[in-house]
Amino acid sequence: MPADTLIGKEGRTLNKLYTLITNNELVKERYGAYGKVLNVEYLEDAGCLDVLIKARDAIHGGSRLETHPMAGSIKPNQNPYKTVMISDGKVDPEEFQEFITVMENSIMTCRKFLMEKPLPEWDEKLKKDFRYIDQSLIESAVSRI
Repeated sequence: MPADTLIGKEGRTLNKLYTLITNNELVKERYGAYGKVLNVEYLEDAGCLDVLIKARDAIHGGSRLETHPMAGSIKPNQNPYKTVMISDGKVDPEEFQEFITVMENSIMTCRKFLMEKPLPEWDEKLKKDFRYIDQSLIESAVSRI
């Protein structure tokens, strides 16, 4: 096996590199050392909208959307943390259009919620809870790698 071959869960050979785009420091701390299989692009001091825009731009650059950006039932004007998984896997033209539509709709939804009711200034205990919720949402996707 070549030295740069990626090995995933249960010893499966992986043929793509995954990236988590996040503003959640818990996600950065938990997955930042995965190296060749999983990268973390941590956007410090960024909001959910920034994460969504970064993910959309990565998809425009050829990345594959691996998780729905609006997973979970928490509104963008409630939880300040967001994580989206992308990969460098092959994307056909139909998928590309679907991924862009999902991302643009998610960005519009996020903007709508934030305009209707801006994100409150949560205390640190609630922020910690929201970081944990966001991390929990991405864990199932990461566990499938």
